[in-house]
Amino acid sequence: MSSDQHQNTPPSPDNDEDPVITHDETDAPDRQISLRDRIIPFSALGVVVILIGVFAYTLYTPTSSSLGAGGRVNATGSKVYIGDRMAPDFTLETFDGEAVSLEDLEGKSVVINFWSSWCPPCRDEAPMLNQFHEATQDLDDVVLIGVAVWDRPEDSLDFMRQYNLSFTNLSDQRGSVLIDYGVYGVPETYFIGPDGTLNGKFRGPLESADHIHELKEEFAAEANRQASQ
Repeated sequence: MSSDQHQNTPPSPDNDEDPVITHDETDAPDRQISLRDRIIPFSALGVVVILIGVFAYTLYTPTSSSLGAGGRVNATGSKVYIGDRMAPDFTLETFDGEAVSLEDLEGKSVVINFWSSWCPPCRDEAPMLNQFHEATQDLDDVVLIGVAVWDRPEDSLDFMRQYNLSFTNLSDQRGSVLIDYGVYGVPETYFIGPDGTLNGKFRGPLESADHIHELKEEFAAEANRQASQ
């Protein structure tokens, strides 16, 4: 037989075996353990993130019992000019039970600040309101009034004690005044002229006691301009 014929002869199945691919039986468990080890830390991290989110929400969001219906926070400031209508009259009580009416303040420039004890910006601006009151309390033509809304009386009292609020504060427990004034959220500050005109309002946190003065003058000037047209 020639060498070429010998080379073209197919291999005998008896002499050559197909290669056997073996698997280490420990590979699969190793891969499973490796995958599990990867998933568990991420799952734990996800749980931690969720718990932190829930904690932050409960810390900064008022409970339903203290929030009531419709309460919201005005986180950023914006001016709203009005000047074309009279401020709605109201009578509310202080936390000592003394009745106060807007009608009794006729002839004065009235600043009304709507607030809630659970509102973070309200806490920030409380010292500024105190400063404004201290600067104007000896004047006969300016008065500052706070009105607690969407709040429990005991929470409002704790807030007033904590920040040592020195100006008159009233409780709108029924929410009638905030509806009449169209209060969108807290904090919200309204500026009323000596003639009872609702000059304007500022939604959001006040910046300083001087800021309150500036807003009062600006709203009054714009209302006078509108009246003269």
